[in-house]
Amino acid sequence: MALEQTGRRIEVRERSARGGCGSTSASWSLTTYAEWIARDIEATFGCERMPPEVGTVLVPDVAVNPRALGKARLCDCLFTAGHEWVPPSPSEVRTPGVEIDANSLTGRFVAALKVLAALYNILWSLMPEARGAFFGGVTTDGVLRKEEILRVLAEIRVLMDPPKTPRGIASKRELGAAIREIEALVAGWDGEGEPPAAMVAWASGFLASWLVDSAPKASS
Repeated sequence: MALEQTGRRIEVRERSARGGCGSTSASWSLTTYAEWIARDIEATFGCERMPPEVGTVLVPDVAVNPRALGKARLCDCLFTAGHEWVPPSPSEVRTPGVEIDANSLTGRFVAALKVLAALYNILWSLMPEARGAFFGGVTTDGVLRKEEILRVLAEIRVLMDPPKTPRGIASKRELGAAIREIEALVAGWDGEGEPPAAMVAWASGFLASWLVDSAPKASS
């Protein structure tokens, strides 16, 4: 008798008395074969299978790829991200990615993205829960709204009094100056149309220095 693995199946073949390979006597899927091994392990060691719903229990203070802090489930901690041990909820089903040619974006859209990127980089750097493996996302229709900027700035102000993250503490002076500058620009903007050139320039300058300087020196 010989075992042959072909693609996703394991086939059991018998050899005839003449030494040739006879017809297939049984065909097991990998799932069936795994279940047979699992039953043998359970019978030998006296263990029981973990109910699937146990794997959905949230594990606090843990972040694993691709789940943020506080969103990791037990199955995420035990197994690799490549396996789907429990059916995902509708909110966890990811929308297929779309490749966009940057040259096709309008100047107004790019300007809004730059300002949002700068604001949220400041916000996330001050959020204690964003430390470690953190995946943040922002949804936009390409229109920069003054009320959204004011909302993010209000959150930033709370987190700056005082900053609690290592980078926030080390960059308190630089962040404070950047926040005061954008607040002044927002105060002078009526919120209509695309963001002012001065605001886009602020965002570009901040991102250029912030993303490169990943380990800033402590402020005095």
